[in-house]
Amino acid sequence: MRVVEPVRNQPVWLKSGERSSPTRVLRRVKSTLYVQALREGERHLTPGLGQEVEVRWLDGNNFYAMPGVVEEVLDPIPVILLRITGSGAVLERRGAPRVKVLIPVEYSMARPGAEIYTTTTLDLSWDGLRFPAAFRGWIGLELKMELRIEGEIVAVTGRVVRVAPQPDELRGREAWETAVQFVNLLPAGRMRIRRLVERVAAAREAQAVRPAGPQKVGAGQSL
Repeated sequence: MRVVEPVRNQPVWLKSGERSSPTRVLRRVKSTLYVQALREGERHLTPGLGQEVEVRWLDGNNFYAMPGVVEEVLDPIPVILLRITGSGAVLERRGAPRVKVLIPVEYSMARPGAEIYTTTTLDLSWDGLRFPAAFRGWIGLELKMELRIEGEIVAVTGRVVRVAPQPDELRGREAWETAVQFVNLLPAGRMRIRRLVERVAAAREAQAVRPAGPQKVGAGQSL
C-alpha cells in the first residue's frame, strides 16, 4: 500500500524519546520538513540538533510514522527543520468503522460572525466525517460543527485532514469533498455518534447480499 506523506498544514505529532508533542508541518522542501514550534508549556521538549525523532500523523483510518533527524532550530520563535531519513510506514490501522450515512450538519469557520452553512454528511465514523463543503478549506483548518443525531445536537470542532483537489457540482454550486477529524468532542457526543455508526454498520452487514446506498436519517427517524 502506498504511504501518504505529511503535507503543508498537516497536523502531526513529534515523538522524541518517550514523549509525543502535537504540532504541524509548515512546509516541505525536498527531504526537509519545516515544523511549527511546540506549543506553550512544551517548548522545553524541543529536540536539539542532530537528535533523532519520529513524525507521526493521521490520514483516513491509518496512523503513519516517518523517521527524521533535527538539522536546525530557527529562533526566536522556534521552527524545527527535520531531515527525513527513511520512508513512512503504517504504524496503526485504526478500527473505527466508517459508514455512508446522511446526517444534517451545520458548519462554519471558527471565528465570531462567520457564515453558517448547512449540508449533509457523506460518511461518518466515531472520530471524523466527510462532507461537501461550500468553500475550499485547507489541512489544519478548524471548523465549528453541529450534527443532528437521534434528535439531539452534537457540537464538535472538526479539524480538516483532507480536501479534494477539484470541486464537484452540488445543486448547481461548487462543493469540495472535505474530511475532518473530531477534536474537543465530549464523551456523550462521541457515544451518540458511536451508537449510530454501529447501528448503521450492523444493518449493512445484515444486508450484505446486496450493497445499499447512503441511508438518510431524518428528524424523528432512528436506525
